Amino acid sequence: MKRLVLLTLAVGLMTTLTAADLRRFALFVGADNGGSGRVALRYAVSDAKALQGVLTELGGLASSDSSVLGNPDRNAVLKSLASFGPRVAQGKLAGSRAEFLFYYSGHSDENGLLLGNTRIGYGELRDALAGVGADVRLAVLDSCASGAFTRLKGGTKTAPFLQDESSVLEGHAYLTSSSEDEASQESDKIGGSFFTHYLISGLRGAADTTGDGRVSLNEAYRHAFDETLARTEDTQAGPQHPSYDIQLSGTGDLVLTDLTQKTSRLVLGPDVAGQVFVRTQSGSLVVEVRKSAGEALSLAVPAGVYEVALQAPEGFSQTRRGVVAGEAANVSAADFTLGTKQATRVRGSASGGAAPTVVGQDYLRLNFGLTPGLELFDASDKTTALSLHGILSVTGYSRVLQLAGVGNLSQGNEGLQGAGVFNIVSGEVLGAQSAGVFNLSGPLRGAQLGGVFNQAESVWGLQAAGVLNIAGDVSGLQTAGVVNIARNVKGFQLGLVNIANHVDGMALGLVNIADNSYGSLGFDYDVRGQQWTTLEWGAGTLHNILIAAPGTQLALDGLKGIGLGLGWGKEVRLETQAVAFYTSSGWNFESTAGAPVAVTPAFRAVLNAKLGFLGVHVGWLGTAGFPGYTADTTLVGGPDTLETQAFTPGYTWLITGRPFLGASIGF
Repeated sequence: MKRLVLLTLAVGLMTTLTAADLRRFALFVGADNGGSGRVALRYAVSDAKALQGVLTELGGLASSDSSVLGNPDRNAVLKSLASFGPRVAQGKLAGSRAEFLFYYSGHSDENGLLLGNTRIGYGELRDALAGVGADVRLAVLDSCASGAFTRLKGGTKTAPFLQDESSVLEGHAYLTSSSEDEASQESDKIGGSFFTHYLISGLRGAADTTGDGRVSLNEAYRHAFDETLARTEDTQAGPQHPSYDIQLSGTGDLVLTDLTQKTSRLVLGPDVAGQVFVRTQSGSLVVEVRKSAGEALSLAVPAGVYEVALQAPEGFSQTRRGVVAGEAANVSAADFTLGTKQATRVRGSASGGAAPTVVGQDYLRLNFGLTPGLELFDASDKTTALSLHGILSVTGYSRVLQLAGVGNLSQGNEGLQGAGVFNIVSGEVLGAQSAGVFNLSGPLRGAQLGGVFNQAESVWGLQAAGVLNIAGDVSGLQTAGVVNIARNVKGFQLGLVNIANHVDGMALGLVNIADNSYGSLGFDYDVRGQQWTTLEWGAGTLHNILIAAPGTQLALDGLKGIGLGLGWGKEVRLETQAVAFYTSSGWNFESTAGAPVAVTPAFRAVLNAKLGFLGVHVGWLGTAGFPGYTADTTLVGGPDTLETQAFTPGYTWLITGRPFLGASIGF
């Protein structure tokens, strides 16, 4: 369950975004995992990125002055917060006023934010925000179990007011999306939490009640409050009643977005009335607003093509509009034509509840044929449970099984989709896609299996391809024969080349590229004077290791060792390495006396501690071999013992071990 806290600590603020001496900074954090015993969220990271996008587009926030953290621990969040202090100070020295926004979407309880198995207390968070040193500090916490935050401060369950009318404020404001005994929800239909979704819609213009082309904090919160309450009144979890604790002195209101700049816009005409949904061609919901007749409403959106749907008392209608960069596209009531409602899923209760059902479309239990036009039914705009086609299958929404000899096309999939060549889903996939050549989808929860390549907006589960995988955020496993590409990985990447913005987990490949990728060159020496050279590289918590022993070993001239290993951990790593010794004459394993010598395998266990760019190694080398007879030494096994007798009863292996110590330099 989710709740939202909005914390504003302000010692002064500007009322417009166009002031030359105003500079905004922001840190956006999304955390799906709240630790053991808590249900993983689905949209925390995407909510954080969506808010960053709209404030970068319309809120005067430079992309270089903001950061997004996906599923971090407490140390990563506090470290990132601290990094803004010097940047804010530098901006203030240059004469700029500084505003700082901290946004968190994830789990929390009555004591603080929950980041996996780590925690940031509310007091600790307030101290960290104060340490940034900005003139205005605004924090939005869209998180679980946070209603107690305002209760502890004497907050009340009531409508928002935030009525301030001049240019200087001091004090703080704590706002929550629900009281401490209410549930707050995220929705599969809107692809995010209710409050953040309506906050973003408001920032795009839906909250501009004054019509001045600017959306203030007051307007944005009031819009989110009203819409969240309206949309949750009839949900299984019940309504959300936002509360607040506000202690602000002074006047003025904080302008969050400015729509008067030359932005791309959809303008809903005065005659348009009803619930309006604006979606991209891929099905992502950009803006949702209740529009009243009488006045036009301008919505700032990126350039592109949009599906605009209108739910009114007289029925459901829709239209399509292209928006050119920097220009306005007008939509009037006459532009809408009656259409078929979009497929949606009704969610069960938190404990499981009823199974998801599809509503709002005609439903087909079975459809089969060769291609569209040569099939039992036209299913291009229908939900279909079972679709079987010899060449091409096209459905509005695939519910259970969609199979085709060549390809499948669908707006959404909940089940299995299999084709000889390709599968393409413009919306969400809840299940599996399997194709001989490629798969394309929106957000994926399940498995995507392609013979050549796969692409998905995000992956929660498995993405496997023979050559190439491309995805946004990955939670699970991404494996390819050649290349994996992802934005943020929480889990595992396996391929010859792995590329990601950030890896919270493991990346195993010949080349691993990420913001937390690591490499080192090291040298170890054991008690017999043997030198080992180690090359280590990787990303996340898993590293690949190549080791070589160029010296002599076991009194056999020219004997060397080479091996591979894996390292596990971050600042302190546990490493295991398997080694095989061999002679300079090759893999014939003969001693200088000409007697046969068995293979000598070895195993290294290493503890590697990072000290900045330096590493210190301590470990143990164990060997197990079946040596033969040499002129200068009588070894276990006796004279004239053959290598093939190594597993013959009565012949004993030689087990040895010794410690070693070393160091490495990171790069």
